Amino acid sequence: KPVQQGRIQTGIFITAGMAPCANRLRHYRQEEYYMLHIEKIPQPGILLKNATVLTMDNHSVLQNRDVRLQNGVITAIGSGLKPVLLSELWPGEWETVAVGAGIDSKNNDGCADIVIDCTGKYIMPGLIDAHVHFDNDYMGPMFLAAGITSVRNMRGYADHRDRIARLNKGTLDGPWIESTGPIFDGEDPNIPENDNWIVKSFEDVEKGIAYTKRQGFRFVKTYPSILPKV
Repeated sequence: KPVQQGRIQTGIFITAGMAPCANRLRHYRQEEYYMLHIEKIPQPGILLKNATVLTMDNHSVLQNRDVRLQNGVITAIGSGLKPVLLSELWPGEWETVAVGAGIDSKNNDGCADIVIDCTGKYIMPGLIDAHVHFDNDYMGPMFLAAGITSVRNMRGYADHRDRIARLNKGTLDGPWIESTGPIFDGEDPNIPENDNWIVKSFEDVEKGIAYTKRQGFRFVKTYPSILPKV
């Protein structure tokens, strides 16, 4: 999934299968002893193995490289990177705590990381499309297929707000969305069926901005037909 950095959502774009080591930390038992230890440990990371990495730096292409992510941040790119082991997370008592956390350390090869084999796959920075009209759900997978992990939607209404909510919940596939509210426009005799938000007065402007904020949109978009004084 895309990783939020500040106000812009960026990401990496890959397609790959999960390796056996992917049986990660989960199903924690609730005993206080185990939870105290789990809260103190570093979070398991993601290790992408054997990928071709497009760095966007001087057109360089890195062959057969590994990429490590920790807490949503790329921390290392190199060759032969090793997954973090349970024994490194819980020195001295990792087997006891692993059992309490519901981890089968034998079947998991003692591995805490998610490891993804990216042989034959490419890793590249997620692209940002800064001008889209994300008006239909089917567009989400199309953006991802093109390596676009963030978009700026240039006209937003309630259905766009709902689409953003579903994307954030993971019930809809697609990129991270930053969106304007409706397009605020003035009356234009050349566009008799103008479906933009027409503003003629200061009161219209206040209502439009209030709607934009209420829907959770981050930008106001205007068209040049608005009266200069408005």
